[in-house]
Amino acid sequence: MIISPPFLPDRLANETDEAFVTRAMTTSTRGKFPVSYYMQWHGGVHLQAPTADTPVRAIADGRIVYLRQPTARPDNQATLEQHPLYVPNIGWTDNGCIVIRHETEIGENITIVYYSIYMHLRTIENGLAQGNNIHRKTKLGNAGRIYDQGNLIHFEIIAADDQIENIIGSLTLNRNGANYHTNQQGHITHYISQHGRTTSCFGNMYFYLPADTPTYNGTHNINRYTHKATGNTLGQALYLEMKYHSGNCTFTAYDENGTQIGQPVTTNGNSPRGSVHEYNLFAQASEVCRTMPTAGFELLRFGRVLGTEALNPANTAHYRQIPTANGNTWVNLNTDAIKKYSDADFPFWKGWSVAEDDTNNDSRCDSAIVRAILDNGTAGSFANLTDEQKQARLSEEAIEKKLKKTFYKFPTEWQNANFETRFSWLRTPVDQGGMALTDEMFTWYQNHVQAQTFWEAANLEGIDANHWHCPPIEFIKHFRQCGWLSQSELKQLIPSHAIRGNNWEAIPARDAIRNAIRLNINKALRKYCINTPLRMACFFGNAIQESGWFGTLQEIGAQGAHWYYPWHGRGLLQLTHPYNYKSYWKFRGRTIPQLFDTLINNYQQVERLPSAQRMGRRNTFQDGQYQGLNQCYTWRDQVANQANIDPVDSAGFYWASYTMARYADETHTLERVTINANRNLGIKVYYRGLAFWRASAAVNLPARINNTNYRGLNGFDQRCSVYGNCLAILTEMKFPNAQNNLVLEFPEGYTKRGI
Repeated sequence: MIISPPFLPDRLANETDEAFVTRAMTTSTRGKFPVSYYMQWHGGVHLQAPTADTPVRAIADGRIVYLRQPTARPDNQATLEQHPLYVPNIGWTDNGCIVIRHETEIGENITIVYYSIYMHLRTIENGLAQGNNIHRKTKLGNAGRIYDQGNLIHFEIIAADDQIENIIGSLTLNRNGANYHTNQQGHITHYISQHGRTTSCFGNMYFYLPADTPTYNGTHNINRYTHKATGNTLGQALYLEMKYHSGNCTFTAYDENGTQIGQPVTTNGNSPRGSVHEYNLFAQASEVCRTMPTAGFELLRFGRVLGTEALNPANTAHYRQIPTANGNTWVNLNTDAIKKYSDADFPFWKGWSVAEDDTNNDSRCDSAIVRAILDNGTAGSFANLTDEQKQARLSEEAIEKKLKKTFYKFPTEWQNANFETRFSWLRTPVDQGGMALTDEMFTWYQNHVQAQTFWEAANLEGIDANHWHCPPIEFIKHFRQCGWLSQSELKQLIPSHAIRGNNWEAIPARDAIRNAIRLNINKALRKYCINTPLRMACFFGNAIQESGWFGTLQEIGAQGAHWYYPWHGRGLLQLTHPYNYKSYWKFRGRTIPQLFDTLINNYQQVERLPSAQRMGRRNTFQDGQYQGLNQCYTWRDQVANQANIDPVDSAGFYWASYTMARYADETHTLERVTINANRNLGIKVYYRGLAFWRASAAVNLPARINNTNYRGLNGFDQRCSVYGNCLAILTEMKFPNAQNNLVLEFPEGYTKRGI
């Protein structure tokens, strides 16, 4: 799933992703989510465009399922005042509208469908039409006016009833019992009685620690022998967050209400020797589980093993230092009493919840959940406030915090039918929560609303008028952590062309291998922390090139062309040489015969010879020379077999063991490089940068990792062609033009692949 805000201002230096989305989705003082004037349900949020010229964009790949051109504002004042889109003494409202259907994946066999709605557009881009498939970031038009306040849109994200469990998981939805707000204790009991889902796992990891969790004395070494039980327990239940970020690992503790407990504990490269942090997960995996390091890696990464290779022993300890109300202490997180989750489970202590308790099917919010929040601790107090006071209450930070992360089910405001049923409450007196509208006023209001409605005309597939409204800003923030690539998204990472020397070559999008290994690619991305757009761009910039654009899983022409056959490159990052295969097998917990060391020794003797002499000596390490290594040969060949995890997992092994993330996390400054292409094709372009060079050289050419002339790495121009394309698909970065201005939204001369 790849998603972004509907406005895309330029990123600021060192701006976090959360800060970027918050700034990109600046809200208006009115038009809050999920309620607006007079306690009307409001399914979206009013967003202010950064500038008048900032276009509205598609938040994700999808298909336009409804498009309405905006009604022209009358120039004649008398005509304007009679128009239903005009409110006397208040102003004009634009009614241009686009609805996009999005279908993507957030985990293994978890497909989700949702819709994004862009209302109050004053212009719509030429060429857009209902039925068009469009890419993320496609320009849709420009923000319009809402009651003459300019550069605003109403933006919302909706989902059908049969989609909501896939989106947020059964723990948070909890339809077998009351939801969080209506029965808090019941929801907590349900949630903490089981582990979170494993098919979808992204973002930060979380742990529920019961009050009787034992504590330990220990050092920063992960090894079990350095930790001794204190005989004490936590004494208080904790909800623990484990966040890997930029090489760090941070533990933060909360109570069930989301109040932070103690001070976060962070470890990184400056921490005492033996501490676990993001850049040394590979090294520490062997310390925590020496017989099965790959499972130990998952234990440290997720707090549990999600793969098929089990811990040995199963009760391998996972000691971490965590904060408590009384200072820091050590606990063993690998017990069944401690439940494990991720952001895919929408933890309630992080503010996530659901509300579907308003069953009146009108437009007024009668949710006891919402009204209790708005009462702010004093029952019934919200109803006694004036309209202005109510609006002020809705804008209070403490109130917004409780409302903004909830998924609500209520009828759409864009339905034309049943208007009387949905809005008759507006006829009631103000002191009864209405607006005391007369028949004439009600008719005028109906005309005004129905000049904007579209539900019947859109006839959206598979979703009723009474549906789920996702918190729009938090939804985008949250799912930008997901990173699970759908079939279409993975295909788009392959560039349309690549530069090879002075050749400009069209690149085919071969489906067979790519589709066969996509599940394992996604699992490897989440396991090995290849989980930011820049890390993914660096990984795929190498993996797509080395696999021949996903066309092969082993080095082409190896048998005849390379002295090191049959220990040639296999897998997405070309695992090569018997000693590297051995390192990978040890990581996988395999027992390797001592005879294999003899093969390695003979291989290295040939490797040390002048290159002209190697081909004639390669018979010393061929398979037939070592009859006792048949299992090793099978393991080796599995690295090129798309039916196994090995082609992708070995690439993740390379990524982690060479800490490629360290270099991928550096600032990515792009340099535009041109060639005069053969066959009179003219000037062609690729983009390179030191961060990508260093990430690539870390595994392929470590001796030249700090070279600034970008020379010596095989196919680096091709890798850069992939890298630039991946940046365009995965990020919001812009590319330099011929004048070195960062204005291009897609690499120059390349084309996007279809959806």
